Amino acid sequence: NIAVVGSHVVGSIPLQALLKAADHYIEKENVFLIKEQQKIRFIIDRLGLNSVSEFKPESKVIEYVLGVNRHGPLQSSTVQQFVESVGSRTSTPGGGSVSALVTALGSHSVR
Repeated sequence: NIAVVGSHVVGSIPLQALLKAADHYIEKENVFLIKEQQKIRFIIDRLGLNSVSEFKPESKVIEYVLGVNRHGPLQSSTVQQFVESVGSRTSTPGGGSVSALVTALGSHSVR
């Protein structure tokens, strides 16, 4: 048997991935945490993300790096508004957002 002594995130990680992992451990360990920052600190500890090198959420979590407001213009717009904004002469939204929309639409058509 080989023991895992820590983890290291190469690149960035979506906030939702950390929060889902935290929710898993919160339920498993019967811990009561509500605030996002508490959950982030909790999962950093449980996954050993500080053991190899310091895990700084502000530089590793995609939403924090980009300063994304999770209730920003993309999330509050309709699909039609989003598609129209893709066709505009601006740099955002880009391919990643379009891919997310196509995936979401495809997953709903499969059900």
